[in-house]
Amino acid sequence: MDKLFICLLVCSSMVYLSAQDQRIQACQQLLNEAANQDRIHGITLTIIAPDGTEYPMAAGVADREADKAMTPASRMLLGSIGKMYVAASIMQLIEAGKLDLDDPLTKHLHEDWYQRVPNFDQLTVLHLLRHTSGIPRWVFDPQIWGDLKDDPDKVWSIKDRLAYVFDADPVHAPGEDWAYSDTNYIILGAILEELTGTSFYAYVQEHLLDPYGLDQTSPSDRRDLEGMVPGYTVMGQQLQLPEKLVENGKYAFNPQLEWCGGGFVTTSTDLARWARQLYTGKVLSEQSTKLMMTPGEQPTELGKGVRYGFGTIVWADGRVGHTGFMPGYNSAVHYDPASGYAMAIQYNTDGPTRDYSAGVILNKCLELLQE
Repeated sequence: MDKLFICLLVCSSMVYLSAQDQRIQACQQLLNEAANQDRIHGITLTIIAPDGTEYPMAAGVADREADKAMTPASRMLLGSIGKMYVAASIMQLIEAGKLDLDDPLTKHLHEDWYQRVPNFDQLTVLHLLRHTSGIPRWVFDPQIWGDLKDDPDKVWSIKDRLAYVFDADPVHAPGEDWAYSDTNYIILGAILEELTGTSFYAYVQEHLLDPYGLDQTSPSDRRDLEGMVPGYTVMGQQLQLPEKLVENGKYAFNPQLEWCGGGFVTTSTDLARWARQLYTGKVLSEQSTKLMMTPGEQPTELGKGVRYGFGTIVWADGRVGHTGFMPGYNSAVHYDPASGYAMAIQYNTDGPTRDYSAGVILNKCLELLQE
C-alpha cells in the first residue's frame, strides 16, 4: 500500500509538471507569433511561478541588420517602470522617519527656482507619488527633442529638466484630479537626494538592486550601456531620431535625460523578480507595501477601471505593476496577487501592434497559465 501511494504521488507530480511545461510552451508559441508581426522585431518574456520557478524566454531578433537573435539575457531600457524604484525608495525613507507623505515640498526643496514649478507651494509628497499634483509633463515639450538632436551627449541636471515647465499653467489644482507626469518623479528624486546626501542611483544600487540580487539591472546614465540591444522606433520623424537607436554601441542620445522618470536598463527576468519581491513584502513593511498597491480615488486615463497607487498601476482585475516606454523600447511588468504569478515583457520596438501589445500578451499568458 505504501509503495502504491508513493507511485501515485510521483505520477501525479509528473502530470503536474508536464501540464505546467505545456502552459509555458503555449506562452512561448504566443511570443513567437507576436515576433512575426509587422513593427515587432524581438521580445523577451519571463514568468515566475508561485513556487519561484523562473521561465525566461525570447523570440525574434535583437539586431535586425546583424540578424542577431533575441535572448532572455538581452537588456533593454525599461522606461517608466523605473518609477517603481523611486516610489519604493521614498517609502523606505518614510519608514526610516526621514519623510512623511503629507510633507510639503517646501520643507525639503529650497532653491528659488523650484517656486517656478506649477502648484509648487501647495504640493505634498503624496501628490507626487499619486500623480495628482497638476504639474505638466516636462517631456511633452517638443523643444526637448530638438535640444537632444543638437547635443545628444548632454548630461541633464534637475533644473535642466524642470525648466521646461517653469511658469506653465497647471493641469489642475493639487489633489483634484489625476494626470500622469514624469515631472512628479523628477521632484521625488530631488527630495531623495536632499535627504540622503547621495545620488538617486547610488541609493537604489545600495538599497534595492544589490540586496535583492538584481544584477542585470543598472542605471541608464550614459549612451553606451553594456548588453543593451538596439531599439527601433516608429516615432523617428516625430522625435527627430533615426529608426535604429543604437549604433556602434551608443544610444541615439543620453538616456540619463530620463532619470527618475524611468532610468534603468534591465532584462525581463530582473523585472519579474523585482515585482515579485516588491509586492510580496520582501522590500518594504507590510503597511508600506499595501500603501504602494492601494489605488487612489481619482480615475485615470490608463484604461477602464485602472487606478494608480505609489509608482504602481492597479488594474481592474487586481494585478499590480507598471508599463514603460522609451524611444525604441516598450516594457510591462505585472504581479497577480490572486495567483502569485509575476511576469515581465520587453520589446526592442516602441510600436507593437494593439493585438500584440505588452498588456495583451501578459493577459493571454496569465489565462494560459490558469487553464
